[in-house]
Amino acid sequence: MHKRAPYLRVEAGDIIVLKRSGGPIMGVALAHTVRFYQLSPSVLDHLRDEFAEALFARDDAFWEERREKHFATLIDLEDPAPVSPFSIAKRDRQGWVTYGGARDELLIET
Repeated sequence: MHKRAPYLRVEAGDIIVLKRSGGPIMGVALAHTVRFYQLSPSVLDHLRDEFAEALFARDDAFWEERREKHFATLIDLEDPAPVSPFSIAKRDRQGWVTYGGARDELLIET
C-alpha cells in the first residue's frame, strides 16, 4: 500500500539476504533485474499475464488480494546460495529491512 522497502530501495547488484518468516537466514543472492510498478487494474493484469507462473501465483485469490495495493517490486535473483542458518536480532514484522553497509542497501527479506 505504501512506498516501503524494497520499492525504489533495491537495485541490480544489491545483496539480498533470504530469511524464513519468523526463522533464520537461509541464503543470499544478488539482485539481477529489478522492476518497480505503480499498480492499477491494467498493470496488475499485465503482471499476472507476464509473471503468474514464475511467481507460482496462478490462483485468482492471490491476484484479488492485491487489487487494493498501490506498489509492487519484482526482483530477479542471480547466484542464489544457501548459508548455514543463523538468526539476527529482528523483532518487528516488516517484510524488508535495509541494513547500513558499504552501499547502505543490504536488504533482508522475511
